[in-house]
Amino acid sequence: MAGQPKPNPLAAFQRLNDSVYLYDPSTATAPASADLVILCSWMDAAPKHIAKYVEGYVRLRPRARILLIRNEMPDMLVRSTSTARKQLAPALDVVRGAARPDAGAHVVLHLFSNGGARRATHLAAWFREAEGAALPIDAMLLDSSPGKPSYRRSLNALSVGLPKSPVLWLLGRVVAQFFLLAFRAVHFLTRRPIMITEAREQLLDKSLFNPKAPRCYLYSKADDMVGWEDVEEHVREAEERGFAVQTVCFEKSPHAGHIMEDPEKYWAAVQDVLPEQ
Repeated sequence: MAGQPKPNPLAAFQRLNDSVYLYDPSTATAPASADLVILCSWMDAAPKHIAKYVEGYVRLRPRARILLIRNEMPDMLVRSTSTARKQLAPALDVVRGAARPDAGAHVVLHLFSNGGARRATHLAAWFREAEGAALPIDAMLLDSSPGKPSYRRSLNALSVGLPKSPVLWLLGRVVAQFFLLAFRAVHFLTRRPIMITEAREQLLDKSLFNPKAPRCYLYSKADDMVGWEDVEEHVREAEERGFAVQTVCFEKSPHAGHIMEDPEKYWAAVQDVLPEQ
């Protein structure tokens, strides 16, 4: 009926704060396993799109808990490190629990785009600070990530959520261009590292991520936000540093939308790197 609210695709999750959500399939007669899937979504990902990946993992690992870490444009562009640390505090608690020697958990990290990469590297850095060890993952999937700094690709990313109206879309593009130029000017004047470059390098840091954990890069030749050449360059760098790497390339899928081109191919790649139960 018209006027009825749409169901929340993430209704099964417990909201820990604005950025962190936890799905626990425990019931009175069937507790959840200790296994944990960490999903670091792309910037401004809609719940209905995130839900497609949640549903996939529920099929593959029905008793695993799923830790969802979302991010929005301010998280990538303007929020401070101290704010990010506060946002990720409940996620860190969940991961530390899964990392206990007596937990016997398998941990899978699945990140999307540069936004998800930034969240994942923050989480890994603060886990190392707290525990003195790399993030305890058994497998890692990098979807549409990592890219390199690019004005054109960044503008494409910021334009995704703009209104459909031609006038409002054009106005939004002008504002986005102004913001990007101001953002670059601040980085130039303060000599701060560009976040995309920083996350790209941290993904290769063995003190943050276990090099023995198999990692799979899923990317597309048609991605207009993260270039396939940039992903393949990172693949080569990861191999040179001793990481166990697999790649799955799609031909026509949009950014963070590879399951739309070939869901069977996508989930087969995920299944291939998941640890045995």
